[in-house]
Amino acid sequence: DIAMFDVMKLEYAGALSDPAAALLFSGYNHGVDHLIVDGKFVVKGGRLTGANEERIRDEANHCAKRLLTKAGIQAAW
Repeated sequence: DIAMFDVMKLEYAGALSDPAAALLFSGYNHGVDHLIVDGKFVVKGGRLTGANEERIRDEANHCAKRLLTKAGIQAAW
């Protein structure tokens, strides 16, 4: 058996020190295709409409890496 996860998705952002914990605590996703709030799409086709997910993920990972470095912990991935 093998399980593969795309850990570059937004829901894993900031979980650099322990990939197994990232899967356990961050990996569950309901997979919303469309979400309308106040008459406007917030999620369309499974993607956020008002935010850049890649930028958010990259910024969260950058912040997590800085915090880990300050704490003397090396990122696992």
